[in-house]
Amino acid sequence: MAVLSDTPRIHLFVSDGAVRGQQMALQGAEAARAFQKGLRSGMAFTALDGMGWALDVDVVEAGPSLCYGRVTGRRLAAERRSKVTAYQAMIHPSDFRRFLGLATGLGVVAFQPVIADGSVLPRLDAEGRPEGEAEWPLLIRDAAEAAGRGQLPQVELPMLLDAAFDQAHGAGARLILDASGQPLEAVLVNRPFSLACFLPPPGGFTAAELQRAVAQGLLRVAPPETSRDPIQPAVTLLRRIYELLEGG
Repeated sequence: MAVLSDTPRIHLFVSDGAVRGQQMALQGAEAARAFQKGLRSGMAFTALDGMGWALDVDVVEAGPSLCYGRVTGRRLAAERRSKVTAYQAMIHPSDFRRFLGLATGLGVVAFQPVIADGSVLPRLDAEGRPEGEAEWPLLIRDAAEAAGRGQLPQVELPMLLDAAFDQAHGAGARLILDASGQPLEAVLVNRPFSLACFLPPPGGFTAAELQRAVAQGLLRVAPPETSRDPIQPAVTLLRRIYELLEGG
């Protein structure tokens, strides 16, 4: 099942309590965002509750401070069957933002940034958080809406690589991207339901990191393509995973 939507219909995640029975009401900043996205009186759009449901809504009135309408249908929103978590080693902030958007559109359910030896570490703000971290959920929300997804992927604060190896222990398959790894097709023969994908920083993981990964039971997998773009091999790997497990 392809996640990306082929229709220009507006999709919007709405807050808890925005929908009550057959009525939907957005107020304040939420209404302003819907208006900015192009929602107008007389239109129909899809409201997403973040729990996997898509609600068809006929808009009665839409403005920058209030939007309300009638719920005319309810169905499961498009989501991947395969549950993929991306453990992306920290890269340049602009590249990481691009990665979040593209990987969300493909269907990734969670993002765990990791700190590896070759990571590009962002500056920290006054509270000790990575600069731009507050934007990450907003980027994910926009990408998930554009893809027509029913659930919002989670993004966590960075953790050290070895701690991430431990965290991913329960996944059905744990992969680490490495040029000398096996072809993806050979690794996914058992068609795992959940996957943890460790994606490298610029220059790749070090030999010591790869050795520790293998000792933890991770499988080294070769990138389906090479590129000067620091996120393209990872994005292509994720796309290929969904092609092999779900046919698209």
